[in-house]
Amino acid sequence: MAYPYDYLIVGSGLFGATFAHFAHKRGARCLVIDKRPHLGGNVYCQDVEGIHVHQYGAHIFHTSNKRVWDFVNSIVPFNRYTNSPVANYQGRLYNLPFNMNTFYQMWGVVTPEEAAAKIEEQRAEALAKMRAEGATEPRNLEEQALALIGRDIYERLIKGYTEKQWGRQCTELPAFIIKRLPVRLVYDNNYFNDLYQGIPVGGYNRLIDGLLEGVDTRTNTDFFDDRAHWEQMAPTIVYTGQLDEFFEYRYGHLNFRTVRFETEVKPQPNYQGNAVVNYTDAAVPYTRIIEHKHFEQFGQQVYDNPHTVISREYSTEWQPGMEPYYPVNDEANNALADRYRALAATLSPSVIFGGRLAEYKYYDMAPIIEKVMGMWELVIIISSNPKSFISFDSNPRHQAHRKKHVLHVHPHVRDDAGESLYEPRYSERAGCGGLWNLQCSGWCGQHVHVVDCIHVGLHQSLPHLLLGQKRLRDVAASVQRVGRGADCHGRGDRLGR
Repeated sequence: MAYPYDYLIVGSGLFGATFAHFAHKRGARCLVIDKRPHLGGNVYCQDVEGIHVHQYGAHIFHTSNKRVWDFVNSIVPFNRYTNSPVANYQGRLYNLPFNMNTFYQMWGVVTPEEAAAKIEEQRAEALAKMRAEGATEPRNLEEQALALIGRDIYERLIKGYTEKQWGRQCTELPAFIIKRLPVRLVYDNNYFNDLYQGIPVGGYNRLIDGLLEGVDTRTNTDFFDDRAHWEQMAPTIVYTGQLDEFFEYRYGHLNFRTVRFETEVKPQPNYQGNAVVNYTDAAVPYTRIIEHKHFEQFGQQVYDNPHTVISREYSTEWQPGMEPYYPVNDEANNALADRYRALAATLSPSVIFGGRLAEYKYYDMAPIIEKVMGMWELVIIISSNPKSFISFDSNPRHQAHRKKHVLHVHPHVRDDAGESLYEPRYSERAGCGGLWNLQCSGWCGQHVHVVDCIHVGLHQSLPHLLLGQKRLRDVAASVQRVGRGADCHGRGDRLGR
């Protein structure tokens, strides 16, 4: 049948918007729908008194991947914001993450040696207590934290905050939730270790608008209100909603934690002097206060605006109908998610599941963008002549084809004349509805083994992809950057010249 679009993208958050951006750049027709009245998913910002309020909680972009950083800055410039949260415990303030400033505030120590000795002393006490009780490994989150950082920091800065976040006592939470606790024996309040961090100048809406420029979008549109209709819009659905909802909760509901916000406009220019203040005392019902102004306004700019906006965050158990935020990655939920993932795998490649909700996996923002970028990279692997070509493919499914010429190509990659380089011809072995007929003139009669048809493209390589006019050797030599593609759909077939 004829489809009006190549992709129906359900959800306009970072995964959906970034996928639409790259698909559109490659000439694919995309429709993005979102059940909310706005685009952007959880990074959406609302303008209140000239302040960009992070409506679904604070979002701070950080990455060490220069390619990702350069990409998002090509859409909208990012500012210099550096995340340096403060913890408030019973009215006393402590810098985060745990560093020499924290240890000075906690114990009055001023040298790294003094701080390390204090931590080690308290760790030894916790480990001795565990051994006295017959335990060789931490049995819960409390024991894990005590073994990593000691009593004082745990009780003042971890215990109450964690119990509010999870709605359970730390003794009831599994130890694996805290695998490690970063300890810095330097005076450094920068929360992240990444090379790059910041906030889009003008707010995250500018990033989403830039990603979706030229793409058809519809808000207030719920995929599940008329699923049969929307499934006829495109041969491929990119789904970013709840994994269990897509399958009508066949095996039951996956659990989440959710967050409730109390947002208030204050008639003063500066409420708490910092964007993020955590309240680590269990007696305070909210987990933290966000003062949105400080994400984008610095120095005198803070006082040029006589108002500020704060949001108190309350963590709570998720119930159907609430916004799902954080997957509960305990043993039961992970097992249930695996059953749904197995169902999802049977729908590939006609449905692509991506993002925090569709994968039931916590993501920061940068890894989401990096993942989608990887889905659209050109991957050329020609290993029969290793002196001339370099293989970056690490997928074990491809190891048997190391002596073949391997090319991944997206159905919507086109040459300069607008002709598709993908022949939509079904192959039983391909498992992806078609093969790519190379027709490479002058390639000495060699066969090209098309292992998979996956989403690839972009970068400087595609303008040179004029197969039928250039030999494959010339094409590979012109590739400026060879990257790693996404997981593949199925094996291909051998085609001649």
